[in-house]
Amino acid sequence: MLKQRLAPDRMLTAMLLLDDAERELRRFRGPVLDVEDFADRESALAKFAEADKVLATYPVRLAGGAR
Repeated sequence: MLKQRLAPDRMLTAMLLLDDAERELRRFRGPVLDVEDFADRESALAKFAEADKVLATYPVRLAGGAR
């Protein structure tokens, strides 16, 4: 809790976005995806990459090992 209070808002938002993207990506485990599922998976991957990029700009110690 203390680390979250000290962390910048941008990093906390990225951590939440990363968690949401991971949860969405776990939904798409099937061998065959239809067009809508493929588009949703690509959107989740884009969110994951964006959040990871933001978290990569902060020191690991400050991020608390979020990545």
